[in-house]
Amino acid sequence: MAVGDQWTDLVREKRAILLLDGLNEIPVAQREQKTKQIEQLLRQHENLPCILSCRVRDYQNRLDDRLDSLTIHPLSARGIRQFIGQYMEAMQVAELTAAEVSEQAEQLFWNLAGGRDLQALWHVWQGCGASFEQFFEAKSVPQAVSRRTSWTQHSLWRAYVRNPASLLQLARTPYFLTLLLLVYQREGEFPRNRAMLFTDYVQSLLARTQDLLGVTMLDDAGHYTAQGEALLKALGDLAWAMQTQRQVENVNALETVQVALNLPDARKYLNDDQLQLARHADLLEIGERVRFRHQLLQEYFVAIGMRQRLSDDTLDAKTLWPEPWLRTGWEEAAVMLVGLDDAEFETVVLWLADAQPEVAADCIKRAGLSVSDELLKQLRAVWLPHLSDTKNFPHPSARAAYGRALGSLTLDGRPLDNRTGVWSVYLAEEQRAEISIDWVKISGGAFIYQDGETRELETFYLARYPITHSQFQAFIDDPNGYTNPRWWTDLEQPDAPVEAERAYANHPRETVNWYEALAYCRWLSTQLGYVVTLPTEQQWERAARGRKGRAYPWGETYRKGYANIVEGESGYSLYYSRVVGTYPQGASYDEGVCDLAGNVWEWCLTQYDNPAVIAPHPSGELCVVRGGSWSHDRPFACGMYCRRNRPFSRFDDMGFRLSCVSPYPDQ
Repeated sequence: MAVGDQWTDLVREKRAILLLDGLNEIPVAQREQKTKQIEQLLRQHENLPCILSCRVRDYQNRLDDRLDSLTIHPLSARGIRQFIGQYMEAMQVAELTAAEVSEQAEQLFWNLAGGRDLQALWHVWQGCGASFEQFFEAKSVPQAVSRRTSWTQHSLWRAYVRNPASLLQLARTPYFLTLLLLVYQREGEFPRNRAMLFTDYVQSLLARTQDLLGVTMLDDAGHYTAQGEALLKALGDLAWAMQTQRQVENVNALETVQVALNLPDARKYLNDDQLQLARHADLLEIGERVRFRHQLLQEYFVAIGMRQRLSDDTLDAKTLWPEPWLRTGWEEAAVMLVGLDDAEFETVVLWLADAQPEVAADCIKRAGLSVSDELLKQLRAVWLPHLSDTKNFPHPSARAAYGRALGSLTLDGRPLDNRTGVWSVYLAEEQRAEISIDWVKISGGAFIYQDGETRELETFYLARYPITHSQFQAFIDDPNGYTNPRWWTDLEQPDAPVEAERAYANHPRETVNWYEALAYCRWLSTQLGYVVTLPTEQQWERAARGRKGRAYPWGETYRKGYANIVEGESGYSLYYSRVVGTYPQGASYDEGVCDLAGNVWEWCLTQYDNPAVIAPHPSGELCVVRGGSWSHDRPFACGMYCRRNRPFSRFDDMGFRLSCVSPYPDQ
């Protein structure tokens, strides 16, 4: 017997509770009418308990005078962690102790949140006095934390904690968190990448739905049936249409904004049966407009659509990414794509390599697969020539993108960017550093100094590039390096090095003070077997201006795009340090020394107020810095411009390069 037949009696006997779930699923045009009907019903039965649910953004406060309202907030990070702990306890794994279950639950939480790197960053925040809630709920990095963390760490925090498309955001809904844990329970671990997680996740949703509706989308082995494959393809086409509309509407690629289609437009891709299957499986929200239940679901099905178009050979990567440095909104789907099929991993990475190098590098880092040396060598063969190709890549942002991709990957424990003079590495097993310095001979004799004064210098050698992150990191990684008091005699030794703001292996190492630069030189001299140090101010100027005293390393006038500085309206200003050597046209005219104008300021050995002093001095006297930087405009990049700074100063636009007089052998 239907409940409706007993409705009047149940209400009169106070044995009924009215549950109205999903007001937001009523078509918008009908909501006002339905709301009036609900109000009329409640007036007729004033003592009838009623619970009505609606998504917050669709609730119009029409019933506030009739019903008390309660907003159910998403789970907090602490709530997610507690939920996981209780779930793991409920699993009652007999062979695990309570402590082991707790440890597994904690690690599972961090896997959802962002992994070990994010967990390590939380400990840094904690050391700065931040609370767990502050770490996950703050809108920006607190000042106390910012002083002790780098740009790279800030980016990591934003990428996982502030990103609405992160797994953590998905887990804030108890229903989705439960499904994620069901996938974990079924597989015994989280999949190694996001695509595999969502493959399992979608299959779990469809398996539950087919049991409820009596359809068959998965066979007994868990493989898709023809009906299931058709649904996947249709959802992929729908997601592709949504993503394409996102591009047409010019949504900022850095924002994860979900796009919805009108129901008639959605029916171009899914028939009514497929729409209802997807709705029952909680893949789609369907009203007058259709959207995926979560942004990451949309990204997953965009990846499905991307895979189909790649297999048909109808998709050029440069269609999605017309410029190699621009983010267009297709990036997350591309990273998911490589996880859909292990066999196609290398094909997809190479498809991305030229059009979007950093996404190709992200695919390698996030796919959770072992990467062949051959693939890495192929990528290097594509990217390395682009660093100096100003003809095909006149905009420095393009060359910088290829450089960042090279600087974020390694091959055989060494940076993928293997140009001479760009890398070094400490080999822990061999207890030695492997050093690469590209020395450039600067011939001695007379040269023009400052406003026309003639000076004399002996022949010396200057490093072609500023010291890179990789080269300085070898000093930090060596147990007898940065922490050894031997290198700090008569120098002020900091408590610890500061994290670089741009920690790519081939970027200039910044946030290094004058004392640290000298300690590095002492350590490196022992590694090389001959003395290296900072250049004197005169050596630096001779290299930058040549014998005749040029205004800039390349000539007498500034030329657009020749240096990483602030150029105003040229469109070439990058506003951060960039890979060394990516402005080859800006190298010194005579000897080809790179980055003497712009990128980062460079410490010199000379005291500012007493130029005759060119030896290490612990007095704290002002030291000379030269060359300008990414944060200053062209007058500061002029070869004769001289600036000063305290030797203990650390800035994200200040680095150094090496000089050697003897006994480096003459080549």
